[in-house]
Amino acid sequence: MYWIRIKNKSTNVFLLAMLLIICSLAQAAIEPHPLFCEGMVLQRNKSVPVWGWADPGEKVTVRFGDATTTVTANAKGKWGLRLPAMPASSQPRTMVVSGAGGSRVEIADVLVGEVWTAQNLPVRIAKGPAWPTFRCPTHYFPTPR
Repeated sequence: MYWIRIKNKSTNVFLLAMLLIICSLAQAAIEPHPLFCEGMVLQRNKSVPVWGWADPGEKVTVRFGDATTTVTANAKGKWGLRLPAMPASSQPRTMVVSGAGGSRVEIADVLVGEVWTAQNLPVRIAKGPAWPTFRCPTHYFPTPR
Protein backbone atom coordinates (compact mmCIF):
# COMPACT_ATOMS: atom_id res chain seq x y z
CA MET A 1 0.00 0.00 0.00
CA TYR A 2 1.30 3.42 -0.85
CA TRP A 3 1.42 6.19 1.71
CA ILE A 4 1.73 9.66 0.36
CA ARG A 5 4.49 11.48 2.13
CA ILE A 6 3.92 15.20 2.09
CA LYS A 7 6.65 17.35 3.54
CA ASN A 8 4.57 20.49 3.91
CA LYS A 9 2.68 20.47 7.27
CA SER A 10 0.08 23.00 6.12
CA THR A 11 -0.87 20.66 3.28
CA ASN A 12 -1.27 17.80 5.77
CA VAL A 13 -3.57 19.94 7.92
CA PHE A 14 -5.59 20.97 4.86
CA LEU A 15 -6.01 17.36 3.69
CA LEU A 16 -7.03 16.24 7.18
CA ALA A 17 -9.61 19.05 7.39
CA MET A 18 -11.03 18.12 3.98
CA LEU A 19 -11.28 14.47 5.03
CA LEU A 20 -13.19 15.41 8.19
CA ILE A 21 -15.58 17.63 6.23
CA ILE A 22 -16.28 14.91 3.69
CA CYS A 23 -16.90 12.36 6.46
CA SER A 24 -19.31 14.67 8.25
CA LEU A 25 -21.24 15.28 5.02
CA ALA A 26 -21.47 11.56 4.32
CA GLN A 27 -23.73 10.97 7.32
CA ALA A 28 -27.37 11.27 6.34
CA ALA A 29 -29.32 14.04 8.01
CA ILE A 30 -32.91 13.65 9.12
CA GLU A 31 -34.76 16.93 9.35
CA PRO A 32 -38.33 17.11 10.64
CA HIS A 33 -40.34 20.18 9.64
CA PRO A 34 -39.59 23.16 11.96
CA LEU A 35 -43.21 22.99 13.14
CA PHE A 36 -42.17 19.97 15.22
CA CYS A 37 -40.30 21.54 18.10
CA GLU A 38 -39.74 21.29 21.82
CA GLY A 39 -42.81 22.13 23.90
CA MET A 40 -45.39 21.33 21.21
CA VAL A 41 -48.83 19.83 21.78
CA LEU A 42 -50.25 17.08 19.55
CA GLN A 43 -54.02 16.80 19.04
CA ARG A 44 -55.58 14.07 21.14
CA ASN A 45 -57.81 11.33 19.66
CA LYS A 46 -56.72 12.13 16.07
CA SER A 47 -53.98 10.64 13.93
CA VAL A 48 -51.10 13.11 13.82
CA PRO A 49 -49.18 13.85 10.60
CA VAL A 50 -45.39 14.17 10.91
CA TRP A 51 -43.21 15.13 7.94
CA GLY A 52 -39.78 16.38 6.96
CA TRP A 53 -36.74 15.70 4.80
CA ALA A 54 -34.04 13.04 4.53
CA ASP A 55 -31.80 11.54 1.89
CA PRO A 56 -33.80 10.05 -1.01
CA GLY A 57 -34.73 6.44 -0.31
CA GLU A 58 -33.75 6.60 3.37
CA LYS A 59 -35.97 4.83 5.90
CA VAL A 60 -37.24 7.23 8.57
CA THR A 61 -38.67 6.04 11.88
CA VAL A 62 -40.72 8.22 14.23
CA ARG A 63 -41.21 7.00 17.80
CA PHE A 64 -43.53 8.73 20.25
CA GLY A 65 -44.86 7.06 23.38
CA ASP A 66 -45.92 3.51 22.49
CA ALA A 67 -46.21 4.26 18.75
CA THR A 68 -43.46 3.57 16.22
CA THR A 69 -44.00 4.28 12.52
CA THR A 70 -41.56 3.87 9.62
CA VAL A 71 -41.65 5.38 6.12
CA THR A 72 -39.22 5.74 3.19
CA ALA A 73 -38.26 9.17 1.83
CA ASN A 74 -39.25 9.76 -1.79
CA ALA A 75 -36.89 10.62 -4.68
CA LYS A 76 -36.83 14.29 -3.59
CA GLY A 77 -36.05 13.38 0.02
CA LYS A 78 -39.49 14.24 1.39
CA TRP A 79 -41.16 11.93 3.87
CA GLY A 80 -44.45 11.96 5.74
CA LEU A 81 -46.33 9.62 8.03
CA ARG A 82 -49.16 9.57 10.55
CA LEU A 83 -48.88 8.62 14.19
CA PRO A 84 -51.95 6.79 15.50
CA ALA A 85 -54.55 8.58 17.62
CA MET A 86 -53.52 8.97 21.27
CA PRO A 87 -55.45 9.92 24.41
CA ALA A 88 -54.68 13.18 26.21
CA SER A 89 -51.69 13.10 28.54
CA SER A 90 -50.16 15.75 30.77
CA GLN A 91 -46.96 13.71 31.00
CA PRO A 92 -44.28 15.25 28.73
CA ARG A 93 -42.72 12.77 26.32
CA THR A 94 -39.95 12.79 23.72
CA MET A 95 -40.52 12.29 20.00
CA VAL A 96 -37.57 10.57 18.34
CA VAL A 97 -37.06 10.85 14.58
CA SER A 98 -34.28 8.58 13.33
CA GLY A 99 -32.90 7.47 10.00
CA ALA A 100 -31.31 4.29 8.73
CA GLY A 101 -28.05 6.22 8.29
CA GLY A 102 -27.73 6.71 12.04
CA SER A 103 -28.89 10.32 12.32
CA ARG A 104 -31.37 11.08 15.08
CA VAL A 105 -33.43 14.07 16.21
CA GLU A 106 -35.05 14.19 19.65
CA ILE A 107 -37.93 16.58 20.31
CA ALA A 108 -38.48 16.85 24.06
CA ASP A 109 -41.36 18.05 26.23
CA VAL A 110 -44.19 17.03 23.89
CA LEU A 111 -47.73 16.75 25.26
CA VAL A 112 -50.94 15.26 23.82
CA GLY A 113 -54.09 17.30 24.38
CA GLU A 114 -56.43 19.86 22.88
CA VAL A 115 -54.96 22.08 20.18
CA TRP A 116 -56.70 25.39 19.61
CA THR A 117 -55.94 27.97 16.97
CA ALA A 118 -56.86 31.63 17.25
CA GLN A 119 -58.62 33.00 14.18
CA ASN A 120 -57.07 36.23 12.85
CA LEU A 121 -54.14 35.91 15.26
CA PRO A 122 -51.55 37.00 12.64
CA VAL A 123 -53.64 40.10 11.86
CA ARG A 124 -53.92 41.04 15.52
CA ILE A 125 -50.22 40.51 16.13
CA ALA A 126 -49.40 42.71 13.12
CA LYS A 127 -51.62 45.51 14.47
CA GLY A 128 -50.13 45.29 17.95
CA PRO A 129 -51.60 44.27 21.28
CA ALA A 130 -55.35 44.93 21.20
CA TRP A 131 -56.25 42.98 24.33
CA PRO A 132 -54.90 42.84 27.88
CA THR A 133 -52.25 40.26 28.71
CA PHE A 134 -53.56 37.29 30.65
CA ARG A 135 -51.19 35.22 32.78
CA CYS A 136 -52.45 31.77 33.65
CA PRO A 137 -51.80 30.92 37.31
CA THR A 138 -49.32 28.06 37.09
CA HIS A 139 -50.22 26.58 40.45
CA TYR A 140 -53.69 25.72 39.03
CA PHE A 141 -52.58 24.83 35.51
CA PRO A 142 -48.94 23.67 35.43
CA THR A 143 -48.87 22.56 31.76
CA PRO A 144 -50.64 25.15 29.55
CA ARG A 145 -48.86 25.89 26.31
